[in-house]
Amino acid sequence: MKSLFRALRYRPFALLWSGQTVSRLGDHFYRVALVWWVLEKTGSATVMGIVLIFSTVPMLLFSLVGGVMVDRCPRLPLMLMSDVVRGVVVGLADILAFTNTLEVWHIYLISMVFGLVDAVFQPAYRAAMPELLPVDILTSANSLNSLSGEVSGIIGPALGAGLVAFGGSPFAFALDALSFFLAAVCLLPILNLSQPPHSQEMAGTTLRDVREGLGTVFGVPWIWITIAIAGISNITYAGPMGLLFHF
Repeated sequence: MKSLFRALRYRPFALLWSGQTVSRLGDHFYRVALVWWVLEKTGSATVMGIVLIFSTVPMLLFSLVGGVMVDRCPRLPLMLMSDVVRGVVVGLADILAFTNTLEVWHIYLISMVFGLVDAVFQPAYRAAMPELLPVDILTSANSLNSLSGEVSGIIGPALGAGLVAFGGSPFAFALDALSFFLAAVCLLPILNLSQPPHSQEMAGTTLRDVREGLGTVFGVPWIWITIAIAGISNITYAGPMGLLFHF
């Protein structure tokens, strides 16, 4: 058990992990509140499906670009920018919901922004671990990240439902926005630990790297077949299952 928590002895990782754990909980609050708001506003499962499309498709389309950005830019500042953008966007949604001016098209736009930002944040988060920890501590860090995701996935929806019942969707939206800003605050003390992965002469090669990445994916059958199977699984199983657990 002690080996599981070894990574928390390193202050930079402890800050990052704590902030992102709070943010994950906030994400579950938001998802529950979003489902409830859509059902109250429209009563349409189709609208909820379109919301999922607007959040998933941009992330899939721009994930390769996000990976290239992570290879070109310091990872922790990218994560800080992602947290701030998502906090502002959810905060705007909260204001609109509180004033009864939130519309479905706002939710579509917000979901699209989330998808685009996640395409940058997720690879940056994974790539930041080796910058903050010795190699022999990475197993502990990965285990704690998995633990954080699983625990927040279990208690987050239940807490989110309680928050919606207590204060309505705007209250849950506000807490999610706050969770992003708290995660950003946790990043501020460790920003100087992130360095550009490549020298400046590598700048300007983003499109070339994207083409090379696509060429590699489509040039190796088992890679694109695996990606296609995972995509179909997410559309036909993971998405509906996720919605089911939030009802």
